[in-house]
Amino acid sequence: MKQNTKISLIKYMCGFLLAMGVIIATNLHAQAGEMKLHAIFVGQGDALVVESNGHYMMVDSGWYNTYNEVIAYLDKLKIPNKHFDYMVSTHPDADHVGGFKHIWKAGYTVDKLVYSECAKPTIKTYRDFIAAIPTTGAKAWNPVDGESWKLGDATVKVVYDGRQGTTYNEDSIVLKVSCDGKSMLLTADMPSTIEKVLIKKKYDLKANILKVGHHGATLSTCDDFLDVVKPSHAVISTGKPPEYLTPKPAMLKRLAVRDIKTYRTTDGNVLVSVKNGVISCKNKENNGYKNLTHATITTSKKQYYASSVVGTKLMPKFKVKLNGKKISSKYYSVTYLNTYSTGIGQIAIKGLDPYVGKVYADVKILPRKGVIYAAYAPKSKNKIKLLWSRQSHSSGYKIMYSKNKNFKKAKIITIKSAKKNYCTIKKLKYGKKYYVREKAVTNGVGEGKWSKTIKVSIPNR
Repeated sequence: MKQNTKISLIKYMCGFLLAMGVIIATNLHAQAGEMKLHAIFVGQGDALVVESNGHYMMVDSGWYNTYNEVIAYLDKLKIPNKHFDYMVSTHPDADHVGGFKHIWKAGYTVDKLVYSECAKPTIKTYRDFIAAIPTTGAKAWNPVDGESWKLGDATVKVVYDGRQGTTYNEDSIVLKVSCDGKSMLLTADMPSTIEKVLIKKKYDLKANILKVGHHGATLSTCDDFLDVVKPSHAVISTGKPPEYLTPKPAMLKRLAVRDIKTYRTTDGNVLVSVKNGVISCKNKENNGYKNLTHATITTSKKQYYASSVVGTKLMPKFKVKLNGKKISSKYYSVTYLNTYSTGIGQIAIKGLDPYVGKVYADVKILPRKGVIYAAYAPKSKNKIKLLWSRQSHSSGYKIMYSKNKNFKKAKIITIKSAKKNYCTIKKLKYGKKYYVREKAVTNGVGEGKWSKTIKVSIPNR
């Protein structure tokens, strides 16, 4: 009987482990997936390829005179049968639409072609693009907000169809590509005017990877937009100076202060990969600005005392280090906050080029040294009356008295009010000498230094 029970238990455990293995394997398979974003250098223009599990989508194609670079890159990808599932022309600007016609002539084909409803017939490059669409044999249409399609392991969603804009850049189609819980937002030349509209209307903008809008122009990728998207990685398709002056410093600073890893096509074609939910990029980061919010401020002392001159600001010495390296004072400005009285003050450091952001350090300021204005014993009385300097930012005072000048066996009186600056020490012995001193106390901060010791003689009866 016992043996049968043991065999049944073993069979049950084996079955349970087998079932768990199937569940785990199924979940791993469901989570497995990959997608890649290729940003091809075409000067100040966009030529992007999204790849997922053997399926390809091209988003914009660069200039009419950079198609050779684009085709060379596509050839290296060895796209099966030179065939794209989708191509997307985000808007009619020549630096985005110019290469499509030449790519098709080079033998690349496409099933479905999505393009902006915006018309710009005055530019020949755009007219050539429209005229060449029928030769592709592709199904072509203008998308609408929320439309989506599959691309291998990934899902592509039209976040914004460009229909709310009044300028060509405002008409840019915005796409979100998602795979394994990670996503990339491709914003074409969308300016901050539309970014703010989409934020207000609560569009689905959050993404891990951001293709920065309008090549890093100042009036794109605004603070509010970045705070909603919350990307960890950013790719900028831009040209080289002096011909092109993007990305702009203001935009780069916005990325730097948020610790967004930044890559530029001017350093070479950029490849960002997502595999099994992990983002990687072998390109070298290139922002140009450093985030000072990660710096450390080390003060010369752990605590300070408020100045004896009321209202005088304390300016402690300090060092600023980032990644273990000291930063010269020429790279930041300093503001001292609430360092004129007892409490917790702050040193505020604001970065100056090439640093951005602010960093703070608390400064512990203890009450200033106590001052006794008067200490005397009235005639025929066994008491001492005290009057001391009030400290408005304290929480109270301590009075110490003893018959010993070294304050052995001393007694302490606690005054729990910053407003009160007098007291009477009672029931002292006639004909004896007493030593008294005072200091201020601030709750949560600490105690000041004792005042100068005052000797008071109690008269005989």
